[in-house]
Amino acid sequence: MLTSKQNSLNILFLSYFLLLMIVSFLGIDINNLRTPLIGVESNLVPFKTLSGFVSNFEHYNLDTWLYNTFGPILIFLPLGFLLPRVSLILKLRG
Repeated sequence: MLTSKQNSLNILFLSYFLLLMIVSFLGIDINNLRTPLIGVESNLVPFKTLSGFVSNFEHYNLDTWLYNTFGPILIFLPLGFLLPRVSLILKLRG
């Protein structure tokens, strides 16, 4: 039987994962949250865009560069903390 702490951790992980999938594949327009984004494309090639931002640093504003280089790190950081704990719970349970 799962404890309430384990249940809340599972719910937190599932909520985070769902939000991550929505943000990753549908996108979010900060200025207009009510309408879906048209023409949003997902880049599924690892480090393709990041290498462009790093190698052409002088062509971008600092805020654009920081958002596009450290944004993905901050978005996926909770996954690094939650996934091992949830997998341990599932391993002990099964």
